[in-house]
Amino acid sequence: MKAVWTKLAYGYAGFANKRNNCAYTAGGTVPTGCFGPRYTGKDYANGEGGLAGKSSLGQELSLRADWDLWTNFKVQGEAGWLFPSKGSVAAEYVLQFLYNF
Repeated sequence: MKAVWTKLAYGYAGFANKRNNCAYTAGGTVPTGCFGPRYTGKDYANGEGGLAGKSSLGQELSLRADWDLWTNFKVQGEAGWLFPSKGSVAAEYVLQFLYNF
């Protein structure tokens, strides 16, 4: 019987500076020269609300399990939840089969 390896993880998702989120607005427009991602969040309209002007996207909690079924064959599963600083919770689920040869 092979052991199941489990991992509980906590993560913080955010930017070093609120201007790194291209949803940051000054007068309702996206800053010139902003080439990064734009995370608007819930209740964003016309350059205001949501995650505009915020450096924090939220916090993530996840649980992962790896199981070696046979030599070089592994099953991995993961479930994660992102708790944003504003808006509703987002969830992700992954199940994958890996074979190393």
